[in-house]
Amino acid sequence: MTGSLKVPFMACSMMLAFPCVAQQQTPFWIAASQPTRIDLQVSGILKDYASVVALRMPAGRGDAEAVARLRRRASDVPLLMYAWVNRNIAGTPGSTGLSDWIERNPHKYLIASRGGKTIPGFGKVTDAGYRSRMAETIGNAVRKGGYDGVALDLLVRTPRYRPRPLARLCAKEVDFCRAYAEGIDKMLQVLRQSLGQRTILYNGLWNFGPDSVKDQASLLSVADAAIIEYFGGEPEDESASFSSDIQPYLESMVSASADRRVYAFGRGRWSYTDYAEDYARQRYLYAAYLLAAGPHTAFKYHATFQHPTVRGRSGGLSVYADWRVSLGPAEGRFRAHDGLFTRQYRSGLVAVAPDDGEGGVLSLQGEYYTPEGDRMSGRRVLLPGTGVILQRSAPPERSPLRIDLTGFSDLPGAAMQSENGGRYLSIPAREEGSERLLDIERSMTPRSTVRLSWRPTARHWEFYLRAEVDDPQRRQEFAWVKVTEGGASIIAAPAQPRWPAPSSQKVQRQVGASEVALAPEWASLSVDGRSVFSDSSLSFRRWHGIQFAGPVGLREIRLES
Repeated sequence: MTGSLKVPFMACSMMLAFPCVAQQQTPFWIAASQPTRIDLQVSGILKDYASVVALRMPAGRGDAEAVARLRRRASDVPLLMYAWVNRNIAGTPGSTGLSDWIERNPHKYLIASRGGKTIPGFGKVTDAGYRSRMAETIGNAVRKGGYDGVALDLLVRTPRYRPRPLARLCAKEVDFCRAYAEGIDKMLQVLRQSLGQRTILYNGLWNFGPDSVKDQASLLSVADAAIIEYFGGEPEDESASFSSDIQPYLESMVSASADRRVYAFGRGRWSYTDYAEDYARQRYLYAAYLLAAGPHTAFKYHATFQHPTVRGRSGGLSVYADWRVSLGPAEGRFRAHDGLFTRQYRSGLVAVAPDDGEGGVLSLQGEYYTPEGDRMSGRRVLLPGTGVILQRSAPPERSPLRIDLTGFSDLPGAAMQSENGGRYLSIPAREEGSERLLDIERSMTPRSTVRLSWRPTARHWEFYLRAEVDDPQRRQEFAWVKVTEGGASIIAAPAQPRWPAPSSQKVQRQVGASEVALAPEWASLSVDGRSVFSDSSLSFRRWHGIQFAGPVGLREIRLES
């Protein structure tokens, strides 16, 4: 392999010093709304979870600092610069400075029809001069930015089906598609010369029509890795099916060379889904991925690549507890039988009932356990569109989570302090964007209680907790909880992850002070999400984040079931 990507899937026969699990690390392709979103805490999360990070963010003020911050905290994680080689979209994050020369001379560097009319936005990959300049520009930007390589978005090889402006040109001009495909091949070859041993990842593998997955996969002869952007279908595509949006990708995963990487991105819905619906879709797609997973593959699930999330429940930074399930090494390839697709692992199995099938009956030999610890045996009916991940041994109970306060220390004015032989974090008054994440790992057994060891430095104090919730009116996925010395209250306004905590809003429900315990000096304070929302129309599902509204000292934050 020419790049330096981490092995995301532990091959147990080769790495006996590590526990055998289905997936050790996750590929992240993150579109950050601003460079400050890649803060110290996010960098630590990526250090713990990521096998590779493709980073897309607005270029300019703060982007170099964000890269340096991520580099310091997650030095072992390959970091790839977002770019295009075949497109020119003015103002697109990641494109600033890379395509200015195209805009200055569009007639020379944009695709044109035989009549000479240029097609805005599409670079002339058929031209050797274009290819050379693009490769040089990207190579220089990667080296200057300190990246390990490049993540190329929307790299279509043969545009028979998409993008539509080029597909129309393919239909009109017989030789155009062939010349364009050859141009993309040569573009990658020239880029490889410019980047040397640095990684080339591209998006991606798509089943837009006959032979399109195989055609796209041929780019792996030069590139190091590819992503499947829509494993299971596009977020709002009601016609998506196992046959067209999963099975072709399973074949490409199996057939990929062992020295290449294939990353499958399952997609959540953009429209409202409740917590359990979203989790079940994630499990179905992850179980389907495990049918063909190998040492060279990895999986990620989210509604959007954005951080913070802009649509749906999950975004570029989201992770799910299912990915930690220990199954051991696979025992052979997947099988299709009795309306199901199954694959046996040494310590468990996965089974999928395709959404375009009729379901089937899974016959279990012996006892198995779900990721939540439910025992299963005998014959189990799987309905269409469901997947199961089963272990031979019962999973351990979910342990408490202690939040690493290092990730809070880059809040404006924050500093570690010493007192009586101990250490605590001093946080000043709240500023815009000062929220920090709590339980980033979604689970069907979430930790409902948040406990703080802290000392407010003002007589009257408040802070905000962001909860992920279910809404019977199917309108909001998040809500703010305001915590003061008098108790906790749910704020009526919805709280999407991109919005700051409100300083003053209508209170939907006031909770008694007995649910918020506070002692003098250093205090132990706890807030139970299920109690706070017990009489609300909303149902608590997970603690997402915390934001302090006044100066405090902080020793510890723990989340418990």
